[in-house]
Amino acid sequence: MVATWWPMIAVGTIWTLTILLLWRGTETIEKGVRVFVPLMWLFMIALIVRGLTLPGGVDGVLYLFTPNMDGIADVRIWQGAFAQMFFSLSLGLGTMTAYASYLPKTADNVNNSLLVSFLNCGFEYIAGVAIFAMLFVYALNPAGSTLSLSFFVIPQGIASFPIWVKGFGVFFFFLLVIAGLTSAVSLVEGMASALIDKLGISRTRALAFVLVPGIAGSLMFALPTVIDPNLSGNGVLGLTLLDLVDNWAFRYSLLTVGLLECLLIGWVLGADKLRYAVNQHTKFKLPAFFDWMIKVIIPVILSAVLFGTLWQDLTREGGIYGSTYDMPGYGWLPAFIPAAWLVFTLVLAAVLASRPTVESAPHTPVAE
Repeated sequence: MVATWWPMIAVGTIWTLTILLLWRGTETIEKGVRVFVPLMWLFMIALIVRGLTLPGGVDGVLYLFTPNMDGIADVRIWQGAFAQMFFSLSLGLGTMTAYASYLPKTADNVNNSLLVSFLNCGFEYIAGVAIFAMLFVYALNPAGSTLSLSFFVIPQGIASFPIWVKGFGVFFFFLLVIAGLTSAVSLVEGMASALIDKLGISRTRALAFVLVPGIAGSLMFALPTVIDPNLSGNGVLGLTLLDLVDNWAFRYSLLTVGLLECLLIGWVLGADKLRYAVNQHTKFKLPAFFDWMIKVIIPVILSAVLFGTLWQDLTREGGIYGSTYDMPGYGWLPAFIPAAWLVFTLVLAAVLASRPTVESAPHTPVAE
């Protein structure tokens, strides 16, 4: 029984737009980001002002910035925080490496890193204030998922505006789509750039290698909601699959990649060599303490978080290794997804490592 084709249509539309942006090159994204990112800041500031003027809004902000020491002791809180920062800053994804390769060799990478981190974290703080203000205005659960916060809390906040409600609503979701498209493009760009540098293939072929499995995987997640909404017994099999992949492929893999990068750069390539190279073209010199951050401090913290959360997932009663949904009849999925991810990653890494690096001219982020 077909429930609705809208998820498939939406996924196909997003991928079509992503392909068009990739084909035109990252310059298109750069022009759009210069306009839409400041608009998103202004929108969130307006939402904060509106939330603080409503009853309960100030209480929500106070709740947001009131420390909960019991929560700080939970290793999963730290895992979620690290995973969020890794994903929002595109760490461990190869995206920053790809985009940095398009910059001049004399670029001030320390200043660029500080600027990106400040703007990203600053916007997340502003968005958090806006959302928590509206949560308490409408007495909603602050422990809700990202989906509920984006598609229920913010629309209710927009509905409270005294004027231009529909206009603000259309404007917000338009900006949300733009933000999602820039993220999708950056993910594809990072992998395609690595294939071009390693194999010396054309940009078109590299994009095809990345886009085909990416599109197929996205459609797979949308498919359960199209075929039968009751397939999982509670109608959320699509969200269950997404939740599992988010838990294993993002929460665990991003931190794992970050750990391996620190170990390789710190102990194999040499953190001091990286620091020396970066300090050649920057106003803010990295101190010698940077070496110990890369070699010891960050690896110890990430290892503790990874092993702590893995132990919780493997030993807790109930649940399915990090998923928040029940899956009657699909108990094999929690074990299959991480195993498949691990095998695929190792095989792909072995194949690429066995291939000789092809010397080629520097490529540009525009389709050939």
